[in-house]
Amino acid sequence: MMAYLNIQNLRVEYVRDVPTLDNFNLTVNEGELVALLGPSGCGKTTTLRSVAGFIEPAAGTIKVAEKDYTTLPPNKRDIGMVFQSYALFPHLTIFDNVAFGLRMRRIQRKGIKKRVDEVLQMVDLQDYADRRPVQLSGGQRQRVALARAIVIEPTLLLFDEPLSNLDAKLRVEMRNEIRRLQQRLGITALYVTHDQVEALAISDRVVVMNKGEIEQIGQPEAIYNQPETAFVADFMGFVNCFDADVTSKEQSILALQAQDYTLHATYTGDDDPQRVQVFFRPDAVALSDEPSENSLNGQVILRTFQGQVVEYIVETALGNMIIYMPEDAPRFEAHVTLSLKTERLIAIAYE
Repeated sequence: MMAYLNIQNLRVEYVRDVPTLDNFNLTVNEGELVALLGPSGCGKTTTLRSVAGFIEPAAGTIKVAEKDYTTLPPNKRDIGMVFQSYALFPHLTIFDNVAFGLRMRRIQRKGIKKRVDEVLQMVDLQDYADRRPVQLSGGQRQRVALARAIVIEPTLLLFDEPLSNLDAKLRVEMRNEIRRLQQRLGITALYVTHDQVEALAISDRVVVMNKGEIEQIGQPEAIYNQPETAFVADFMGFVNCFDADVTSKEQSILALQAQDYTLHATYTGDDDPQRVQVFFRPDAVALSDEPSENSLNGQVILRTFQGQVVEYIVETALGNMIIYMPEDAPRFEAHVTLSLKTERLIAIAYE
C-alpha cells in the first residue's frame, strides 16, 4: 500500500531547544485509519496539530499524497478535522455549519446544497438541517462536526479526542459511526485518543506513544496481546508484573526462576535475555484450591463483586496480584493457587 501521510524526522519545540517531539517518523497508508494512543503529555496531540498546520515544526517534513504540507497554513492543507469540543458556530443552522467549508471554497450554491444534503443523510441528520447546535444532543452535535469535516472531501481526516465529551453509550455509537463512514468513503485518517478500547475498536493500526516517542506500532490484536515494552504492557492492561531470571530458552518459550518458583512464559524477542519482567492480565489466570504446573501460591486479601466479574487481590511471594473470575465461579476466601497460562505470560527483557 502507498504511504499517503508521511512524517519524517519531525521536531517540535514549545520551548526553544526543548523538544516535545524529536526525530519522529510515521507513515499512514492510503485509506487507513491509524490511532495515536497514549497518556496525557505523550505527544499525540502535538503530532496531530503539526499535521493540521496549527504548530510549525522546528525540523522535519510532513507530506500528504506526496505534497509537502510542512509550511502550508492550515487553510491551504485540504484537511478535515473533528475536535473534542465540536467547534460549531452557535448562531448558524446545522445546514450552514456543514456548508461553511464549501462556501469558503467558493463552491456554487446548487453544488453546496446537493453536497450538504448528501452528507447530512450519511450521518442521519437530514431532518435537523434548520436547527441550531444548542437544540441538539451531544451525539448529534458530534455528527454535525463529522459531517462538516467530510463534506469538503478532504485529502486527510484528523480526529482530536472526538468522543471525550460523550457518555459511554454514545461513545460506542459514535465510534462505530466514524469507523463506518471512514471505511465507506475510503478517507485516510489519523485519530488521537487516550482510550485503549476506543483505539483498538476503531483503527487499522495503533501507535502507542510515550514521552514524544513511539513505543510500538501494530494492528490492534498485536498491541493488545503482544506488547513489546514494559510501558505498552502496563498501558494496555497487563497490571500484574514480577521479575524473573531466565534459565533457558526454547524457541519463544522462556524457563524462568522467580524466587522459589519455576515458571514458563512467552517471549517474542530475537535475543537471549538474562532477566525479564513478566506481565499478565487479571483475566489470564484461573484460581483453584489445587496446585498445578506454572502456578503461584497465594492468599486472598480482598474480594469484590463487580457485576460480570469478581475481582480478587491475592498476596503472593512475587507481589500482590489482581485476578478476575466469572461471577458464577466458585468463591475463594483463603489459600489459593494461581494457575498461569504460558501463552498469556508475556516476558519483556530489561533494557
